Amino acid sequence: MVGERQHGLLVIYHPWESGTDNSPRWDSTLARLEVGEIPTYQRHDLKHAEDPSERPSHSEYDRYIWLVELLKKAGYDDAEIQREHPFQISDVLMSAIFASACGALADVAQMLGGLTRDIDELQVYSRRFQARIERAWDEELGLALDWDAGIGQPVRVQTCAGLAPLLLPDLHVDLQARVIERLCGPGFLGADGLAYRVVASAVPGSPGFHARSYWRGPAWPIVNWLFWSALRQHGQLSLAAELRSANLALLERPTSQFAEYFESYTAEPLGSLEQSWTAAVALDWLGAADYA
Repeated sequence: MVGERQHGLLVIYHPWESGTDNSPRWDSTLARLEVGEIPTYQRHDLKHAEDPSERPSHSEYDRYIWLVELLKKAGYDDAEIQREHPFQISDVLMSAIFASACGALADVAQMLGGLTRDIDELQVYSRRFQARIERAWDEELGLALDWDAGIGQPVRVQTCAGLAPLLLPDLHVDLQARVIERLCGPGFLGADGLAYRVVASAVPGSPGFHARSYWRGPAWPIVNWLFWSALRQHGQLSLAAELRSANLALLERPTSQFAEYFESYTAEPLGSLEQSWTAAVALDWLGAADYA
């Protein structure tokens, strides 16, 4: 369930809504939770990992289930949830995707002769979210930061979500340069010891980093596809081609199959080995051979 606040970012009520379940982005907020009685549950995600340390911990999962119970108790009512729910994060990555999608839909609507009021509404949403994402940029960390509504502070962690401004179609050229510099720097593509020069889910050595654990360090092809697409959109064709080639080199290894994510230093395939969105982005990269 996703809400929106006046500051212009999508607010998530559960880590699962972000798509980055156990990212260090959520650690400080989850640590404040006081978990009450939760129903018995079975973890099917562990079927896709030989080593349980690759997935969220049982403590994290208890918190996930507790948040679901709280949302159920509130009847999934937005106003009720925003009064008391203990997990409310303004999510820069989801908001950037939303801003980009609104802009793309407006373009499609214009081409198809859509209603002016609908096109205007989409463009307003795109501009509003873009402006807030740009304001979320933190010069010290060189990343856009989520906002924890519970304590009224930014979430100061270093993950790939902080590169979210790159997804904005009308990103200011100065900020675009800073995001690309961060992308190419030692925290991401320029990190020492990477098996392939691809984007990892968290900055190596930063708080919460774990090389094998889900969203705490491994590289996800779907995330790399997002940034590749954004680089092309901004005319950064050479860098986009390099990112595409590195990801295809990773995926063409016989052992890679279509893994959900990969250990960044060893290129070991992890999680589900037959992930449909990995196959989808591989097909798109292959289809882009002539214009990378």
